[in-house]
Amino acid sequence: MIGKKTGQHRTQKTKTFTGCWTCRRRKVKCDTIRPYCGRCCKSGLHCEGYDIELCWVTGTETVAPSAIKRRAMRWQASPPLVPLLDKVHQMLIDLDRLTDPVINSETLSLGPFSVFQSQTYLPEGASVEPRAGEPASLPEYPSSPEEVGTVARRDVQLFSSLLPLRVRSSVYRDPVAGMLMDNYVHNVANVLQPILHPENPYSSIYVPAAMRGSMDLLFGVGSVAAAPPSYVAIFYSLLAASVFHLRGRADPGRQLDQLGMKFRTKAFQYVRKALQESPARVQPPEHPDAAMAAILTLITTDVMEGRMVEYWIHLHGCDQLQRQRNYGESRRQLNTIYSFLVTLSNTTLYDLLELPWSEDEFLSDLQMLFAPSTTADHSSLEYTYGITSTLASMMRLTTKLSQHISFYASCGLPLPHTLETACRILGKHISEWSISSEPLSTMDSSDPIRLSVAKLHILAFGHALNVYYHTRIRPCERHTMAFYVNAVAEDLQSIEVIKKSQGYRRPLSASVIWPGFIAACEAMPSQRRVWQVWWGDMLTYRIGNIPHLWQVVQDVWAARDAGDMETPGYIGVLRRQRKKILAV
Repeated sequence: MIGKKTGQHRTQKTKTFTGCWTCRRRKVKCDTIRPYCGRCCKSGLHCEGYDIELCWVTGTETVAPSAIKRRAMRWQASPPLVPLLDKVHQMLIDLDRLTDPVINSETLSLGPFSVFQSQTYLPEGASVEPRAGEPASLPEYPSSPEEVGTVARRDVQLFSSLLPLRVRSSVYRDPVAGMLMDNYVHNVANVLQPILHPENPYSSIYVPAAMRGSMDLLFGVGSVAAAPPSYVAIFYSLLAASVFHLRGRADPGRQLDQLGMKFRTKAFQYVRKALQESPARVQPPEHPDAAMAAILTLITTDVMEGRMVEYWIHLHGCDQLQRQRNYGESRRQLNTIYSFLVTLSNTTLYDLLELPWSEDEFLSDLQMLFAPSTTADHSSLEYTYGITSTLASMMRLTTKLSQHISFYASCGLPLPHTLETACRILGKHISEWSISSEPLSTMDSSDPIRLSVAKLHILAFGHALNVYYHTRIRPCERHTMAFYVNAVAEDLQSIEVIKKSQGYRRPLSASVIWPGFIAACEAMPSQRRVWQVWWGDMLTYRIGNIPHLWQVVQDVWAARDAGDMETPGYIGVLRRQRKKILAV
């Protein structure tokens, strides 16, 4: 035909739905490398990834169905992935907003989650018995079908009255566990760290592991039998910590206390199961240090519960794991946490082992002050416990020298000359320490408020370390001790003043108790009033360990008033009570 070209064929292009969204919008071929394609990376573009883009069809759409279809993505079977924590919560919030009453019986889905309309939290007669091979959901509900719905609603209503309703409980397969996990993420994980930091282990390590161990129990995704027991143990530990945190508000009939105990028992059972299985099962490639993390979360649970009857058993378990090899990168941070907890625990032990003096060993320890070990992540101490590695090392050396002094005192022998010299050297380092010598590499200098809190917390440790040294190694004059006790009080009170000046309606992060505990125990009667105010502020954080430590301080004051001059004052009290404490 005239005007029409013949003999030419249009090249047929094949459309695919597997490329990243950036390449598909640019209409270029994607190499489908995950998580970010190589083509975008080479071009310096932001790769939008391969996530599914949802498009709701309500019947009033103006977009053609063919256009909607082109935006769809072909589903590929793959192991269930644990979404990032922020994405999980945003999904749940979005679902909560989509549950409009007009939808009635429809089921809405977002990512791996779904929500359906319901007038009650748990339908009458619904079964809450676990499927075969799954852990029982706690608390244990009655077996009578008539009682199940009533009891479940009562428990949900109990927690709903204690928690802000961020997500409807019907989203969760287990509404009680879901709300408790929500409380841990938004409250407990923050209150446990003295300085708010994105890399704190309570959120960055424990929560992702718990999410993997709970996807089936919380959202019905995957199978709990496929999750390593260490992850499940972490999940139950976090639930227990969350319950003990809520106990400070109300506990009618000790329901929260009993529920927390059940969760903690469940966590301990899964830790034992993890340690009994093969190394390949205990240490999966995704998180090879899950067993160590699980044990550390049990210590956190003990701190939140308050009685501190098991923490030293868990520290012993960490010691055994520490001797094993083939651990991952996160082990460095976990090892630092474990080592510092041992150091803190030793400062308050009334039956600390007495050691003969070894000059060579002390010189080796002293060198560690200037050349920290490369096998540990010492910088994480700054935001996890509000202390620097230098101060932590001097704390450990002070305790060790006190063990040597106790050995010669119990034998009725004079101290070796080199031991006395070592005590003077360490005392000089402690008294001359200055925060200006600390790099504070993990602190964000662009946030002056957070930086001020961090420096005050570290200063409190530095001043308290002087108190600890003079009660353990070399006694000092009363006015010198009073100066350091006042300095610690001023540092810690300044932290609370800063928080209140920022308009915090609720506590966001609690100071580590060790500086306040060490200093308050040595406070003279004229100094006690200021400490009573500070301890009153600490009690508002609802950490179960704090009331017990405060009681020890008051027992020390009573012993001092009765004429007991033993130093440190808490050693005699703890010895008589046969009690072990962890001042965190």
